[in-house]
Amino acid sequence: MKIHKTIRSKGIEDLAYLAGIIDGEGTIGIYYHKGRNSYRVKIYVVNTYKPLIDWLGSVFGGFVYQRTHKTWKTKYEWHLGEDAMDLLKSLIPYLKIKKEQALTAIEFREKFKQKELRQEFYLKMKQLNSRSFDMASCND
Repeated sequence: MKIHKTIRSKGIEDLAYLAGIIDGEGTIGIYYHKGRNSYRVKIYVVNTYKPLIDWLGSVFGGFVYQRTHKTWKTKYEWHLGEDAMDLLKSLIPYLKIKKEQALTAIEFREKFKQKELRQEFYLKMKQLNSRSFDMASCND
C-alpha cells in the first residue's frame, strides 16, 4: 500500500500531536546513499497500529507503506521526504525529544549546496540519533 498526498496547512492541535508522535515513535534522519553518492533527509513513523499511520497520511500527506513479515506483526510506515521542511519548521515549537534533529535537518537543507558540509551534517545527525544521546539536553 502506498499513498501520496501534498502537505497542507494544519491546526495547532494536529501539529502538536504530530510532534508528540515523532518524538515518541518517529525518526528524523539524514541518510547517505553510497551508490548515488547522495544525502537525503527522511522523516518517518513506524507503528503496528494502522489507524494512526492512515491518519498521518490523510492529514499530513507523504507516503504510507505496509510491511509484512512471516513471523513479525505487520507494521505500517509513514514517510515524508525533503519536501517536508515547511512542516518540520512548523513542528519546532512542539518537539521536545527530537527538536535538535529537526533543526539539524532544516539547516542541512538550507546549506545543501555547500557539498563540503553534507558529511558533517550526516555525522551530527547520526550522533543525535544514537542510543547514547544525552536525553537531559531535551529539558526546556
